[in-house]
Amino acid sequence: MFSTVPLPPVRPISYRLTSKPQSDIDIPVDWVEFCRLMDIPSGLKFVNFEPYGYQRRLIASIEQRSVIVIKVRQCGYTLAVGSWFLKRALEGAVCLVISRTGDDASEVVKRIRKMVLANLDWAGLLLTNNLTDLEFSTGGRIVARPPTADAGRSLTNVAYVLIDEAQSIPNLDIAMGAASAVTEAVGQDARFIIMGTPPEMRSGYYWELLTDHNPDSINLDEVCDQVRDGAIEPYQEWIDDMGWAKVVQHFRAHPEHGKDPEAYLNKTRKRLNVPESQLQREYNLKVPKEGEVSIFRGEDIANAEIDIAPVEVSEETGQKWWISPAELEGQVFYVGCDPHNDGFAPDPDPAAMVGLLKFWDQSRDRYRYRLVYQYQKKYGGANVHLNRWADAIKKLNPIEVRVERNSAGATWCQTLIALCPGFLIEGCKVSSASRPGLVTILELALEREDLEFPADSSLGVELRNFVSISGKPQAAPGYHDDVLWATIHALVAAQYKNT
Repeated sequence: MFSTVPLPPVRPISYRLTSKPQSDIDIPVDWVEFCRLMDIPSGLKFVNFEPYGYQRRLIASIEQRSVIVIKVRQCGYTLAVGSWFLKRALEGAVCLVISRTGDDASEVVKRIRKMVLANLDWAGLLLTNNLTDLEFSTGGRIVARPPTADAGRSLTNVAYVLIDEAQSIPNLDIAMGAASAVTEAVGQDARFIIMGTPPEMRSGYYWELLTDHNPDSINLDEVCDQVRDGAIEPYQEWIDDMGWAKVVQHFRAHPEHGKDPEAYLNKTRKRLNVPESQLQREYNLKVPKEGEVSIFRGEDIANAEIDIAPVEVSEETGQKWWISPAELEGQVFYVGCDPHNDGFAPDPDPAAMVGLLKFWDQSRDRYRYRLVYQYQKKYGGANVHLNRWADAIKKLNPIEVRVERNSAGATWCQTLIALCPGFLIEGCKVSSASRPGLVTILELALEREDLEFPADSSLGVELRNFVSISGKPQAAPGYHDDVLWATIHALVAAQYKNT
């Protein structure tokens, strides 16, 4: 909880936090005046930075105390804090940027570096050309770190800490503890700025920080709903019982985005090509309600289920066909495979393979996909599963096969290539970074009603019990997700998201 970070002061910070010699360059005391000396990238050009009203209010709050923000994307909050960090670093302060990954943190510092290089006077103070560590001749630094227990390693006298994308950092409390340790020398003048969009689930440390210690008159859900609906001002701020500022901000506060909220959302929807649930969370401040833990919407799953009897079922081999041998000729198929690690374990994950038929839906005037083959078997050695997969692949004659390469999957992939000469078989590695994006492909296919599957396949059960736990999409305890992942790999083989 809040005890992991220093209590914020109730007085403004001092202008300078270093005894090092300063440069001869005049740095305005007022942040807005400082911004007016700055050019920022806008499209393919640089423009002068004139902060919006809500950006000014945020920085005014940071000048007084530490801040926790729940916001939407594309409103320039990271830009505002980044420019404020630059001002402080030019004055000699040490600033720490933490984000969901080291690369994300480096991207923030990279944007600050562009601000520096656009001003020749400031660029002359830069001692390093490092995207993870900007050091100035004034003694100031801006350092990017991943959210780990070592986030503050080798740093001292850190005055300001930005934790960006906080909703996506499972170990946020550990990262905050690491940052707190290196701010102790600065004491009450230290600042934490914690920013994020609404999380996928009403849990985790970021959610606790947002909801704990608020005055009795404040209900975060109600504030977000009213801001989103335009019932109250789109920038809301209050001080919690621990002295932190809490900020809620919607794009209605933006002078351009807020002119026509529906038009802005529609434009964003077309531009981003993301699931509606993600769009509403990240761009419209939609906070998940109690019980909203499933990743896939029940309505979308129900719409995708079709009542079609299997043509062939084998409990022994774990195979189901919803298409006859006579119907295979001349059709377009894509195949996805999800190997398991140990088919002789007491309760192994099943090995799974699906075949998707790409077909023209005359009534909808577009191509769609139908699951027509499913292999799902828990027990047995890899060779048993692979030989069955190879037989099915030769019957389907797919355009492409995708095999998950995690762990033992690399060996499975190579063996399948040897068993199926002449077929295009590619490996697909799933990591913590790529997992959400891959799940998004399946979300889109369901939302758009571009995917259908038999009601008696395993996919429906797996979709209904696929949840986000600490920000990681996975099967709920007691359930499997192997057919689900095989379906995702088949959609990747079909290049679905690019069509």
